[in-house]
Amino acid sequence: MKIHELKQHCGNCGVISFCGNPFGYCLCYDKRFTDVEEEVYRILAESASDTKALDECEGCERPDCGAYRYSDDDFEDEPCEYEDQSRGYYCNQVADYVYGLMIGKKGA
Repeated sequence: MKIHELKQHCGNCGVISFCGNPFGYCLCYDKRFTDVEEEVYRILAESASDTKALDECEGCERPDCGAYRYSDDDFEDEPCEYEDQSRGYYCNQVADYVYGLMIGKKGA
């Protein structure tokens, strides 16, 4: 299914891990990916490796963001004031990375 066709039907979405928290960055409303298939986006997004944290999160010792979320060391019961913002920032970086790959492929 194309990403724009999802229209926030998150339960049927194969790329939900690349969206921000509710009311944050929403991939299916990013116009850059209107005609991109979920599977294509997922494959490209999983290759993103050079993402960085928000400036406010530099040096944070809490392992509950990104890949560490819901791990054995999860701090889920302790709210982080930057969690939503950092999740949206990460997802935007991945989207920028994927878009750059797509633009590069079109020019080849």
